[in-house]
Amino acid sequence: MSLWPHLDFLELAPYVARVMYKRLPIVFASTARAIFVSAALLASTSPFYAQAKADVTLSEAIKLSGEAVFSEFHSHIKDGAIIFPHPLSDISAKRYESLFHSVRDARFTHIQEELNSISDKALRPDILAEYYLHTDIKPKQSDLRQWLDLYPQLPDANLIYTKLEAFRPTRKISPPPSLPYLKMEGTDITSQTGNEDLFSLQRKSHFDRVIHDHLNKGLPGARQALKLIRRTRGLKADYLAQLYGEVALTFLSQGKLRDAIHLGNIGFNKGSRQVGLPAFVMGLALWHEKQLQAASFCFKGAANAPKTEVDLQAASAFWEARVQERLHAKRAHKIWLRRAASFKNSFYGLLAKEALQRKLKQKDASATLSAADEVSLQHQILTESDVEAIMNSAEGRHFFALLQVGEQGRAENLARYMWPRLLKSDPVRAHSLQLVVREAGMTRLSQQMINVVDHIKQPQIAEIELPPLPKLKPHHGFKLDPALIYAVALMESNFNPDAVSPMGAYGLMQVQPRTASFVTAHHINFDKKGVAIIKVPRNMTKKLQDPGYNLEVGQLYLLYLSEAVSQASSDEKLKKGNLLHVLASYNVGPGAMLRWQALQPNQPDPLYFIETLPNFETRRYVHNVLCTTWLYAKKMGLKTPSLMALSERRWPSIASERAISSSHG
Repeated sequence: MSLWPHLDFLELAPYVARVMYKRLPIVFASTARAIFVSAALLASTSPFYAQAKADVTLSEAIKLSGEAVFSEFHSHIKDGAIIFPHPLSDISAKRYESLFHSVRDARFTHIQEELNSISDKALRPDILAEYYLHTDIKPKQSDLRQWLDLYPQLPDANLIYTKLEAFRPTRKISPPPSLPYLKMEGTDITSQTGNEDLFSLQRKSHFDRVIHDHLNKGLPGARQALKLIRRTRGLKADYLAQLYGEVALTFLSQGKLRDAIHLGNIGFNKGSRQVGLPAFVMGLALWHEKQLQAASFCFKGAANAPKTEVDLQAASAFWEARVQERLHAKRAHKIWLRRAASFKNSFYGLLAKEALQRKLKQKDASATLSAADEVSLQHQILTESDVEAIMNSAEGRHFFALLQVGEQGRAENLARYMWPRLLKSDPVRAHSLQLVVREAGMTRLSQQMINVVDHIKQPQIAEIELPPLPKLKPHHGFKLDPALIYAVALMESNFNPDAVSPMGAYGLMQVQPRTASFVTAHHINFDKKGVAIIKVPRNMTKKLQDPGYNLEVGQLYLLYLSEAVSQASSDEKLKKGNLLHVLASYNVGPGAMLRWQALQPNQPDPLYFIETLPNFETRRYVHNVLCTTWLYAKKMGLKTPSLMALSERRWPSIASERAISSSHG
């Protein structure tokens, strides 16, 4: 349903009718010159961040960080082979190796002191588990309880719990969460009995509404939202990171790039790099400033963050592919495109598939992606991006640290817990883990993972279930691409011809009587202030309840918006390619759309335009309408000019949508 009652077209009508619109003068925000790698390195000249003490340029910040903002340790290629990352320092690795040997040889003297002296705690739970579970050791109940409190998701948790129960403790103990686990044989994965909180982002709906209400009011609202977030106690780290990302995106949409980078960096670090949105926002800002290497770190960080929605994972992978294309890294570009395309029916997944199809046709005009290609868009050779994807997952650092110190068995056991969760929430990363364990010599486990996938359907590969296509028959036929009209009707009313919004919008296309009266009038009069005088016929509400008439009026309004945007813009690209502006205007109103457009004049990149629309609901609306249009077009056997245009970095046009209606009719 649209956000607005279709009234503020009156603000635009006299300007369109008289072609009098002039762009308001604006002062564009200072460009971003800094990527902020930590609270210590981050600085800004904005008074809003008066606590910052020094200005750090982008190049200085990256140099200071060792280019390790989003992945502490990188894999590298030597003699054509990928060398796994070593998360531990050489000294820490040697000390952990020594501790494993000491525990297993029952040499317990100074174990605790030695363990406590290692600053890197990556393998602390493993050493403690082996120590507490050793047959010669009788640990304290308090030590076992503390271990369970700190590490309930690790493979040793059940054994620790069993040992604690043997004490018959008087105080009740909660069993560790029952996590999915790939058994040693076959294709069975043990069931999961309710521990989603450990691995998914938990939101507070009421707090979300308050924050989003603020964010929809532009910069003043964003500042209020930030103050509210900062003074609210008890917010979980991952939720806090997501909120910072949403505030950062609002600053970005208002042209405040430095503030967006600043807040995105804070959010990404507050969430321990587990939540992708803050990094994605930073990536967009840096892309805008043509800082491609820095943008790449951000998009990779977002794509690999474990607590990230599927659509944002696809978006991050697609934008990383764009970065690699600009860097002329053809192989990396294709890898990231394929990763995005594996999120099959998402907005960016469809764009990536179209881009891959185009590249294939450049080699062979008759070539198409086969059904096998569509199901198996993922590559079968281990790449650096696979290693980075696992390194940046929740247990990735732990996994590679175990491999570094030669703990192959423990690493495999950990992978058997990691993989089922990834398969459920992030099949692309699950595929990367399968390739990693194969490279690590766990060939039996790798084959077992492949066998499991053969027995189940991955979420992102399954066909999206769209509502069945009802028969929509506008009076006088389709004036625009039928798939587009179906998509708008689905988003607006869920195909309910009797739908009535709280704002008084009616029917399939959710049109208000005043809007319908305006677009169907043969002549419009204006008052002395230039405001259109609209006479609403008494029977207009009843007429809008007729599906055919409602569809007719909805199409007329979309065409009116197209004309309005074209005449109000001095940009030749927008005069022809204005579908995105039309959809955004249909959702939030043309007056708001023009005010937003003034924030980013002459924006050359259509995808950047979509991602920086200043309203969360409008961004989602544009994404969903386009994605649904493409999926319905496939069902209806129609062309997808907007998909082709966006995949080729062009602005999609209403003219192309009109052409489809002519050929369809």
